[in-house]
Amino acid sequence: MSENVLIRSAKENDIPALLNLTSAFSKAMGGAENPMTAERVKENFLDPKSGLDVLVAELNSQVVGYVLHHVSFETMEGAKGRYISDLFVSPDVRKSGIGTKLISAVAETCQAEGGAYLWWIAKGNTKSLQSFYSGIANYSEGLTAYAATHEHFLRLTGSQGK
Repeated sequence: MSENVLIRSAKENDIPALLNLTSAFSKAMGGAENPMTAERVKENFLDPKSGLDVLVAELNSQVVGYVLHHVSFETMEGAKGRYISDLFVSPDVRKSGIGTKLISAVAETCQAEGGAYLWWIAKGNTKSLQSFYSGIANYSEGLTAYAATHEHFLRLTGSQGK
């Protein structure tokens, strides 16, 4: 099936599909509601000035997956690379090579820019997820991820209560 998949940059006419996929991703990650809107997708996923890049996987003229990524730098590698923020493939087409094709496309972009690695954090600890990632990665590290969001973010900026 993956031989019939086209990996390409997201376009404006992909917004409805990206909204559906980000909603499914949000639910899969335990989120209550998808915070993405058509405007947010356009401003953040499609605007070259955002610093984000989005590739989509198209199968039979349908967008069935996406990967959101951006340039990063890792001092432990002493090199530029790419950080994968989101990777999502529709459940009905998983285990067909589409996720690997999306990650490979990010690796090719990274290499073309002079980058030397990909980095991502996987939320969820299912055997199938572990199997997928361990099949393409050479390194896995137990870590704790932190995020400052909402009021905690505002407190850090000094703008809480303003």
